[in-house]
Amino acid sequence: MPARSYDDVAAERGLPSAVAKGAELGLRVQLVKAAQKGERRLVWGWASIVTKGGKAVVDDHADIVTAATLERAAHDYLRRSRIGKRQHAGRPALQLVESIVFTKAKQQALGIDLGFEGWFAGWHVHDDATWAAIKAGKLPGLSIGGSGVRIPLKG
Repeated sequence: MPARSYDDVAAERGLPSAVAKGAELGLRVQLVKAAQKGERRLVWGWASIVTKGGKAVVDDHADIVTAATLERAAHDYLRRSRIGKRQHAGRPALQLVESIVFTKAKQQALGIDLGFEGWFAGWHVHDDATWAAIKAGKLPGLSIGGSGVRIPLKG
């Protein structure tokens, strides 16, 4: 069975689409470290934090995402794309090289407790202008794209 987009599934189920067909949702990545020694061009950051202290986090788009949904989205991104553009425009500027979604279950298995659940990832930056902007502190975050289905909360 061929892969279907989230918008296709939403239309099939009569659910509202998060965005117009073909558009992208942004997921802002907070950069926490840029490797500069030896110019390996690697950056790491939290792609998304979905819970803090056991409570759901409302993201920059006023959405609430469960850890299970985040994990599925991260896996889908890894299977289908692994590329990033500078603010969703132009040619690909980076490629995902590391990723883990820290769910409660994974943290328990690792014997750690971060106090939150989220997706931590690392990218290799192959675009010279993007790398220069990161090193200069002019690009404190990156955006990755995807599509999804918004389901209104009941209550």
